Amino acid sequence: MGGMATADQWLAKLARLKVYRAKGGKAPHKPLLLLVLLEMAEQGLLPPAVLPLTPELAFRFCTFWNIVAHRRTQRPDVRMPFHHLESDGFWSALQEDGKPSPDDRLTRLAALDPGFLALAQDPAWRKKARSPQPGHPI
Repeated sequence: MGGMATADQWLAKLARLKVYRAKGGKAPHKPLLLLVLLEMAEQGLLPPAVLPLTPELAFRFCTFWNIVAHRRTQRPDVRMPFHHLESDGFWSALQEDGKPSPDDRLTRLAALDPGFLALAQDPAWRKKARSPQPGHPI
């Protein structure tokens, strides 16, 4: 994205997430992972630049997954949204060595977009981001 996106532009990005459409409807992986990040920001646990793919992050994702699991058949795999949110502009997917990651099985780090990171720290924006948008995947 050229320049700094505005708060409203980031909300629009949330509403337009490129979600995988499976037989059971839209996949909730990406919005769920973003909700996990907003919760981490609220608790002061979101790192300042690079988010590592940790067992704790996977656990938080699975906890959120349990809320929607009754609608899903596939198992929750945090690696998919952790890698693919790059295509929505929220971060850059990196391998262990810091090089760009070509595949969700290799992605270990997410270099967070500074604009998104700043908004994630803002309680008012987090509230808006969590409220259901028209066409919202969750």
